[in-house]
Amino acid sequence: MRIRDLGYAPSSLPPGPSNSLLDIPGVSIGQTTQHDGSTHKGVTAIFPRPTSSIQTPCYAGISVLNGNGEMTGKFQVADWGFTNTPILLTNSCSLGVAIDEAWKWLLDRMDAQGMDELAQARNYGTPV
Repeated sequence: MRIRDLGYAPSSLPPGPSNSLLDIPGVSIGQTTQHDGSTHKGVTAIFPRPTSSIQTPCYAGISVLNGNGEMTGKFQVADWGFTNTPILLTNSCSLGVAIDEAWKWLLDRMDAQGMDELAQARNYGTPV
């Protein structure tokens, strides 16, 4: 059952054909899970722009549902009103590793595009 089945429409816009983030042109999602015995940890990355132009800002906002959980990049999004990095979903204990890997990925992408350090600094964004 979906919330729309109960008569609630969370937006004035109709849902896409799959009612999915992937209905939005240019959005992609990556996910990985590591299994270590009875421990399972993973990360989901939402790319709001094509990975070839990830530095292009897109509008973003923050909403706190119940006050639990932490967000990096929260103040940047609140101040700037946009993000230019992947959005990462993971558990609190894996947050540092996820951000380190996102930074490596972002810097590798910018190096591959031939950006010098000044251009990279101008495209700075904290992974959310």
